[in-house]
Amino acid sequence: MRGIVFSSSTIFRLPNGAKLSPDVAWIKLECWEALTQEEREKFSPLTPHFIIRPVRKINLVSKNARREF
Repeated sequence: MRGIVFSSSTIFRLPNGAKLSPDVAWIKLECWEALTQEEREKFSPLTPHFIIRPVRKINLVSKNARREF
C-alpha cells in the first residue's frame, strides 16, 4: 500500500472541525491524489490513516494528581 508521510508541521482539518498536527502522519496515496491542488496547499480536509504521537510522562498523570503539584 502506497501513501504519503507528513511531519508535525502539517495540520489536518478533521470532520468535526478540529485541527490535528501529529508528530508523524500517513495518508493513502489515492486519498491524497483525490484532493485538489488548493486543498493540498491549505489545511488538508483528510483524517490521517495512521498517526504517531509520543506519550509523554505528563500525559500519563491523572487530573487529580496534576492538582497536587
